Amino acid sequence: MLNFRAKYTTYSLEEYTRYSKHLILPQIQLEGQERLKKSRILCVGAGGLGSPALIYLAASGIGTIGIVDNDIIDISNLQRQILYTTNDIGLSKACIAEKKILEINPKCNVQLFNTRLSSSNAIEIIREYDIIIDGTDNFQTRYVISDSCLELNKIHIYGAIFQFEGQVSTFNYQGGPKYRDFHNSIEIENTAEDTCSNAGVLGLLPGIIGTLQATEAIKIILGYKSILSGIILKYNAMTLSFEKFKIVHTQFILSPPERKVEEPGVGDKSYSMQEIDVTEFQNKLCRNSLKYIVLDVRSSEEYKESHLDQAINLPLGDMKKEYYLDLHLQDKISFIYCSLDSRSIFAYNFLKRHKFNVIRVKGGLNSWKNIIGNKKLYVKSFS
Repeated sequence: MLNFRAKYTTYSLEEYTRYSKHLILPQIQLEGQERLKKSRILCVGAGGLGSPALIYLAASGIGTIGIVDNDIIDISNLQRQILYTTNDIGLSKACIAEKKILEINPKCNVQLFNTRLSSSNAIEIIREYDIIIDGTDNFQTRYVISDSCLELNKIHIYGAIFQFEGQVSTFNYQGGPKYRDFHNSIEIENTAEDTCSNAGVLGLLPGIIGTLQATEAIKIILGYKSILSGIILKYNAMTLSFEKFKIVHTQFILSPPERKVEEPGVGDKSYSMQEIDVTEFQNKLCRNSLKYIVLDVRSSEEYKESHLDQAINLPLGDMKKEYYLDLHLQDKISFIYCSLDSRSIFAYNFLKRHKFNVIRVKGGLNSWKNIIGNKKLYVKSFS
């Protein structure tokens, strides 16, 4: 139960009316609603999981909501990211999310962090919030969230989706397990491939999992004792079934830990990301004086279906085998892209570790198709 000074909260007549269905619930009433208004929740990621979580947290009366996301909206997001519409394609997720939240609840204080959460900024961002909702899709950021929450004694509500299944749990709650007790290490092959953009996901699945994450946050704020600490709740959309699994707690922290914020990834190190959007990328490609190479880090099968005309295919697996040595990258600027973002992030870190000059194209080939169109794009003919 979080320690809010709820009795000092004031309400307008409009707020009493807005939350009237909460106020008549014996489990909430005015005291519980005041606790919701005093709470501060940070949502890392405003995508499939973040969309329903943000909508319901704002509607429920959470006083302050932080959003960490630096992605742009792509047409492929709309199948599951219900905060956004076709008119939002190409715009900032964080900015559009703020606009939609304030349309739902103008009383909500929305704080934006149009950046990617990393070991260099996580402590500063997370320290101002009570509960952190993990709406990310990669192990790298989850480790950063886990380690930062452990250091700052913040509650970490985890959610993950894959094809037709989802998981929810609450970490670092009253001395309970942390995320590293559940996942302690991961290889590049898994981190690069097991995301929505690469493995696929049922569109409505994140709606269920993200809503469960928001529900868990509200239960914690209201002081309910039935929390998913030490338990993984697994949902299967194909069978409409829930299962619970216990997590073995490997470490109990009684005193503040030494600072340990890690970002495992390609080469076990992450770097400050140098990125450009597809419009900037197109402009740079038009400069004849620029000495560059364009690397498509998707699979060879994806590359054969469509790619930028100038791009050379260098899949992540080949990169790990050092096939990049034949490309003589040391004297060039390497622009890298994938379908959306996940694989290009790992490729960026890998090449940076080898001291190459790398720039990542945000939104990848999907963003190019949506914003630029078919210009300078090879598309395989199926006729």
